[in-house]
Order: sequence, then C-alpha cells, then structure tokens
Amino acid sequence: YYSLNGYTSNPRHGGRQFNNLYLGLTSGLNLGGWRLRQRSTKNWSNNGSSSWNSLESYAQRGISPWRSQVLLGDSYTSGELFDTFALRGVRLFSDDRMLPDSMRSYAPVVRGLADTNAVVTVRQAGRVIYEENVPAGPFELSDLPASGYGGDLEVSVLEADGRQSTFSVPFSSVPMLLRSGVHRYSVGMGKYRNSEFSDEPWVTEATYQYGLTDGLTAYAGSQAASGYASLMVGSAINTRAGAFSLDVTGADTRIASESHRGFSTRLNYANILSSTGTRFSMAGYRYSTSNFYGLRDAIYARAGRQDSRAFWYDYRVKQRFQVNISQPVGDRGNFFVTGSRQNYWAQQSGSDLQFQVGYSGSYRSVNYSIYGQRLRTGESASLSNQIMLTLSIPLGRGAADDGPRFNTLSSTVVRSSNGNSQVQ
Repeated sequence: YYSLNGYTSNPRHGGRQFNNLYLGLTSGLNLGGWRLRQRSTKNWSNNGSSSWNSLESYAQRGISPWRSQVLLGDSYTSGELFDTFALRGVRLFSDDRMLPDSMRSYAPVVRGLADTNAVVTVRQAGRVIYEENVPAGPFELSDLPASGYGGDLEVSVLEADGRQSTFSVPFSSVPMLLRSGVHRYSVGMGKYRNSEFSDEPWVTEATYQYGLTDGLTAYAGSQAASGYASLMVGSAINTRAGAFSLDVTGADTRIASESHRGFSTRLNYANILSSTGTRFSMAGYRYSTSNFYGLRDAIYARAGRQDSRAFWYDYRVKQRFQVNISQPVGDRGNFFVTGSRQNYWAQQSGSDLQFQVGYSGSYRSVNYSIYGQRLRTGESASLSNQIMLTLSIPLGRGAADDGPRFNTLSSTVVRSSNGNSQVQ
C-alpha cells in the first residue's frame, strides 16, 4: 500500500517557495500464522535534503486460547490509557476481534417486563438495531450490537393483545467502558525508541480494564523505566447525563540526585443528545501537579541532565482542556467544533490554544470540508487565523459498479492571516 502527497508553501514576507514531496509505504508478508509488516516514509524537499524513516517493522501472530496477539519488533503502544510511544521489543495484548460481535464494544443491558408474549424492538436515532421475541415476564437483552459511542436507546414492547409500551435507556460511552465480565489487557517491554537523541532506555507498560457491572468499568495501568515508575487507577461509568471516566496517575521520577513525586488527574466526558443528534465526543480536562512527569517527560529530562548534548525543553503540561462537538446537518453534512487549551509549568504566562469550526459534507462522490482555525502557542502572544478547504475525489471503483474505491485524490488549500498560503 502506498500514499503520495506533496505541498507547496508560499511565505508572503521575505521567504522563498518551499516544495516538499512525501511517500508513505506499507508492505506485508504472511508466513503461516505470522504476519510481517513494515511501514516507512520518504521525504524530499527542494533544498536538496531527503530523509527515510522506518516507523514500524514487526512480526505478529494471534494466540487464540488467550484471545490475544503477540507482536515482536518496532511498533507503537495502543495509547488507550497512557500516551502512545514507540517501542522496540515485545507486546502482548488482547484482540477484541476474537470476541463475538455483541461483546466487542460497550452497549448497555436493556431490561424490562412483558405482560404477554411480546416483540421487543430497540431503536437508536430512529433506526432499528435489535428485535427479539420474549415470553411473558421480565426480560434482559445483553447482546445488543455495537452501535458507535452512544445515543439513547428507545425500546418498544409490543404485547400479543396489541398494547405497546415504550421506554428509554441512556447510552453514552467513553473508550474505557466495557461490557460486564469483559476484560482487556496489554503488556509491553523493550527499548523506548527515540528519534531526537541516542538515549533509549528499557521501559515496560501494562494496562488492564474490566467490566464490573453493566455501565461500570474499572481500569489500571503502570509504566516503568530507569529512574521512573507510575501507577494509574480509574473507572468509567454510563449515566443518564452521559458517560464519564476519571483516573489518577501517580509518578515517582529521579533526575540526577533529585526525587520528584507528583500526580495527574484526568476527567473525560462523552454524550449524544438524542433530540438533536449533537455529539460531545471525549471532552476532557487534565490537571498535573508541578512534580509530575509522564514517561516521555522523565526520559527527556533525565537525558538532558546527564548529557549536555541532549536537546530538551521542559514542556510538562499543567492543565489541558479539550472538546469535540459535532452536529449532523441533513443526511450528508456535519457541522463541527474542536478546541484545546493547555499551559505548562515551565511557562510563567501564556498558553497553547487551538480552535476549529467548520462544515464537512459530500456532493455526489466528492467529499469536502471547509473550516476556520485559530492558533496560538505559549511562546507567542499573537493569534494566527487560517481558512482551509479540503477536497477528496475518487479516481475509480472496483470491478463492480458498487465495488470499493481504490484510488483517491485529495487536496488541501490553506490561507493564513499573515498572508502565507499552502497547497497540498
């Protein structure tokens, strides 16, 4: 598989045109039960420089009795509980594809009471997603199919004598939520792959999630490296007000002869308003104390203290807020707002700000989006505004008229408030 793109940037003030060409390659070979994969990139620029980067090179196979996958080589951690990072070593992780379809992602249990033999129909956003005949008495539907990250369920019970009753079941989900009795785990060990300097310490990471009851999941995780150890505990819950997850991470970091112990607290929220279809996707807030170091922060700080040639900035986040909101418009359009704001302990003032508002839709087979963006970094007091237009055009279909599209041409045009422009 390959992807090829290039972009041209035209600075308005005092700069020359900059051209860049990028090639992404993904290759694979299957040998028995093993899958060999390699992903790399190649960059060329008009200043004569070029670079080749190997992102992933690994061998992977399934372990059916454990419903898991084992992976050997260069890869990235999943990023489900901790921030993802590049690892050279071995990973063992559960594979939800080995579960029945009805258990792969969270959905609430629907409970009710039928007076007679009845037909129970479950709808989400007006669409029927499940239907079952039940005998008289209490019933429980615990195998609803996965249906995205939420949207309250409307349940109707049609009795044998024609009577019908309806009720609603709240359904919102964050990625940490699992069905009752389902568990998910990941264990990784190896060297921390670092593209910025030569220090690549040995690291380990382990995470575990377990569905305690319908709508309540507990999870925990740990990371360790030379001079660093952290432990996370948290839980996620589905309520009528939406889905929430809350976790606390404690970390002990040794830098030179100093010991730093700190905590980081994270709260996430997700919900879909059934009346309007408005989706609040992973609105989150994180606060970290001044002595808290994440794994990457600790590795970079230790390398910076031990090797004067190592280039390191203290960018430990103090507070971070992010929100993603989308609103369907008609059958093929979507209005969206995304934003984030964060500041750092090393900065006395200022913060990073990113805010986007836009609309995406399609006309026949062409997909498009247009949006405005406002940016500010803590090092600059000024705001930068950009307007972007993106088009995606199919270049053909498969053998059948309704077959998959194999080739796509996409283009992005960016215009900044300072006069700079970019075409990709």
